[in-house]
Amino acid sequence: MNAKLPKYDIINECQKMGDTLVLIPVYNEMPQLADVMRTIRLCWDGDMLAVDDNSRDKSLEFLKLMDTISVIHNRSNAGAGGVLLQGFRYAYERGFKYVITLDADGQHSPFLIRDFIKAITPHCCGTCKCKKRSDFIWGSRYMNGYPKLSKSFLARQEINRFITQRLNEVTGYNLTDAFCGFRAYNLKALHQLEISETGYGMFMQMTIQAARAGISIKELPVPLIYLDDTRNFQGEFDNTRQRLDYYNSIIDGELAKAKCARKIKG
Repeated sequence: MNAKLPKYDIINECQKMGDTLVLIPVYNEMPQLADVMRTIRLCWDGDMLAVDDNSRDKSLEFLKLMDTISVIHNRSNAGAGGVLLQGFRYAYERGFKYVITLDADGQHSPFLIRDFIKAITPHCCGTCKCKKRSDFIWGSRYMNGYPKLSKSFLARQEINRFITQRLNEVTGYNLTDAFCGFRAYNLKALHQLEISETGYGMFMQMTIQAARAGISIKELPVPLIYLDDTRNFQGEFDNTRQRLDYYNSIIDGELAKAKCARKIKG
């Protein structure tokens, strides 16, 4: 990963307990943050990291009170993708093998964390031969089709459908949800990628690079939960046309780089 990320401060760092880190990006998440973090802790008693992306509300003050999780605070905004990359880098440097990501705004059910862990980690069978799992496990809100949404959410759903279809066409994957942030990653596989995008387009860049690297992706169904139809991350959802153009530009850029690389190798 080669994204330019802001400097950060370690607010709290707990002793590492295992190979899997649950990563929660945080940006102005009050007042739902308290319930979400406590529910996550009820469902998961292992390693947790909250990355506060320079919140302007009292999110960081609340996180400082949680002494059972590690907390880092970005000195400036990393962006919706950059805040995850910050957490990935932290996890890799400390020797974690797997990372589970979920949002702090209540859109993801912490009760599914164990399902993601089970899907991403090797399973030892009776002969003690570990069965290889997929490299990435991504949550999908649309595996069973696209539910009818209110008008305020319809534009997001249509963009998701369009971008997911385009990614499938250029990668050969058979994904149903390109944007869900509830995911599990094998860090060894993730570290192969050279991700530079720090906005929501990071997910597009990651998908195309993963396909080029031969990384396997499996989806798990997760509930579609929207608690706030005005919710966005640092204003990146303000304009539908601009958003779609932005996502397409990321895809076009990655395809152009791939074409150039083939010419150089040839």
